Parts: sequence; structure tokens; C-alpha cells
Amino acid sequence: MKIINKILIIIFLTISLTSKSSALSIIRDGEIEEFLQELTLPIIKEAGLEAKNVKIYIINDNAVNAFVSNGQNIFINTGLITKYNDPNILRGVMAHEIGHIAAGHLARGSEEIAKAKNIIMLTYLAGIISAASSGSDASYAMLMGGSQIAERLFLKYNRAQEEAADILALEYLKKTNHNPLGLLKILEFFKSQMIGQEIIDEYALTHPISQKRINFIRANLKNFPEISSNQNIAKENFQMRRIVAKLKGFLDDSKISLKKTKGKNDFSSLYQRSIALFKSSQINESLKTIDKLLINYPQDPYLLELKGQILYESGDLKNAIIFYKKSLDLKRENFLARIVFSKAILDLEDDEDLINIAIKNLKIALFKEKNNSQIYKILANAYQKISDDARANLSLAEFYLLKEDKDNAKKYANKAKDLFNKDNKREILRANDIIEFAKNLKD
Repeated sequence: MKIINKILIIIFLTISLTSKSSALSIIRDGEIEEFLQELTLPIIKEAGLEAKNVKIYIINDNAVNAFVSNGQNIFINTGLITKYNDPNILRGVMAHEIGHIAAGHLARGSEEIAKAKNIIMLTYLAGIISAASSGSDASYAMLMGGSQIAERLFLKYNRAQEEAADILALEYLKKTNHNPLGLLKILEFFKSQMIGQEIIDEYALTHPISQKRINFIRANLKNFPEISSNQNIAKENFQMRRIVAKLKGFLDDSKISLKKTKGKNDFSSLYQRSIALFKSSQINESLKTIDKLLINYPQDPYLLELKGQILYESGDLKNAIIFYKKSLDLKRENFLARIVFSKAILDLEDDEDLINIAIKNLKIALFKEKNNSQIYKILANAYQKISDDARANLSLAEFYLLKEDKDNAKKYANKAKDLFNKDNKREILRANDIIEFAKNLKD
């Protein structure tokens, strides 16, 4: 198995959502998602929004940008995350985007939203495992290639809406005891990128930058506390540096990453280097580098998860399962890791006790990843291995329902109904529900 063709599976996941005119590559990673959620949760609460309804998506794109679309969905480019090692900039941008949501600006841009919905939000996690685990060069290029987006499908705000979002952002930042210097810094950067009337940066295109906005934030700085050094800020800065290192390790050219990190022994450099070595098929050196980090951070769930990934991708399934288990014992809510942990078990052997452990973990993952069609596909495989054909067919019916394949959804739901005993009332009821839902799907 060529590692270079099988890389980037599971903990660092991407989905390519494509159309004739555009392509978006969305990254899934437990560590990065957790950091962004922790950063924005206080702001979401101050905005009076339900945290469970606000979804944050990470787009694999070098452009420095963020936008909202289709309700309460925030999209943030890797280019914005990696440009600065400053969490205050991310927080400021996210406060501004949440301001757009809270102010109802999306409701006044229905045509733009309809476009974005058709392209971006078709299926939340469709094809994620199957695409990532296929060994083809085409699949690898799809996952790793930067998204070449020919047409940007998101809201283009006017200046009045931008100013309103700024006012709300400052309100949220003040109530959460944070300084808006990060927001000011990035607005000043984008303003400097504008040459005459020609806008050369996407953020300035979709979020019009004016001197009035910059002056407004400057004038309000006196109402905010200065950024000070304390334990929480130090922890946040460390987390920021490591997610930037992780993104650069996976997304940057491996040769460049290895050159930049050569001889450096700080956490971020070793983190980035371990991933770059992995991408370069230098597995032993990659594992040695991770082990250096684990000496000082033996209980770090994401280091253990990364080691599990590398072992899994290099074919050492038994040890991969061990390290995934160690990671999950420390970070039970890492639902993405549970999917891969289960898949590794199913790839290892047909031991019924182990398969039942995999099934249990997949069911737990469904609590958070309820729209992840691939969990149902893996569940179907697990049930087939223990000869539970009824639940295997029901899982396939769920899979095809999420894929909006009405014929197969009905087909497998009917098969499941025929196989279940009369005592399995809940399962039969679910099969009937799938059949009814499938009937209402558009062709």
C-alpha cells in the first residue's frame, strides 16, 4: 500500500463538494473543530443563538476568508486560520460573522443562499470514508488539492450590514471580556490590500472594507481592557499554534515543512514535522517524532490519535486500535475518531466481540454525526460480519436515504422489514419511516 495515496484519512478528513462551476473541499478534524467551538461558544451564547444550531465548517482554501450561508453555518478558510498565530483575530472574525447571523442578514439574501445551498449543503458528510480510503491517485488529488473555486457562492454584504455586524461583534467581545484588536488588525490588513477601486482580496470583496469601519473600532478601543498575559490566554495561544502547525503539516508541501522545521524542538515544529514525515512515507521517523512529543504530553488525546492514524495507514492495525482506544479514553467526545477506531477494528479480523465494540462506537458517533451517511455504511458492514442481515439492510436503507437515493432506500428498508421478527417493533417502525421519507424525495 502506498502511503502517499492513502494519506489524510480519518482524523484529518476532507470532503469535496463539487458542481460544474465550483468545488469546495471541507476539512474535518476533531482537534481543530474543538478549538473553534471553544473560541466561539461564549460569543454564540451572547448573541442569543443556540450553540447546537451554529455549525462551523473549515474549507481547504488558501484565500483569507470567512462567510456565513444557509442559516447558521459559518465557513472559515484554512488561509485565514494559518495566516496568523493569533486566536484574537479568529475570535474577532467569528464575532463579526455571528453578528451577521444574529442580525438576520442571511434572510435578506435568499437568492445567494439558495445558490450556496444547492452546492455546499447537499450532504453533510457524504462519501467521506469511502473517498478518503480509496487508493486511487484521482481520489488523493481530490482530497489534497486546493479547491479551485470558479464561482464564490456566499453572501456579498453591503456596507450598512458590515457596520451593523461590527457593532454586534464589539458588543459580544466586550461581554465576553475580549479585546477587538484582532478584528481591527485584520480589517486594516484587508484595507491595505485594496488598490484604488480594484479589490484584490476575497474578504474585501464579500465584506466591503471602509475606513469608517476601521475608525469606529479604533474609537471604541478605550472601552475594552488591554490584552494581558494570563494562564488562559497562554493556553489559547498554544492551542492556536498547534492547530496552525497541524494544518501546515497536512496541507503544505512536505519538503518545505521538513526544511522549515529541521533542527527545531518546540511543540509546533515537531507536530508539523511528524505529519510532513508521515506524508513523505518516512513512517519510522514520523513515529519517533510523535514519541518525542508524547514524552512531555503522554495524556494528549490528539497526539495519541495522530499516532493511531499513522499506524493505521501504515498497516499496523493492532497497534493503531490500541492508540485510538487510548485517545478515546481521554477524549470521549471525539466522534470522528470513533468512526475510524471502529473501521480499524472491522479491517482487522472477524471477531464478534470486537465487532460489537465497533458497532457500539459507531452508534455513539451517530449522536453527534447523525447526518454522516458513511457511519451507516460501516454499520451495515459490521452487521453483515455477525450475520445480522436485518440490521445490515436497515443500515443500508439509512445510508441511501441520506444519499437521497429513494429507490435503494425503499429497497433495503423493505428487505429489513421482511427479516426482522415481529418483536422488533422499533426497527420495523423505522423501516416504515424510511420508506415514507423516501417516497417524498424528489427524483
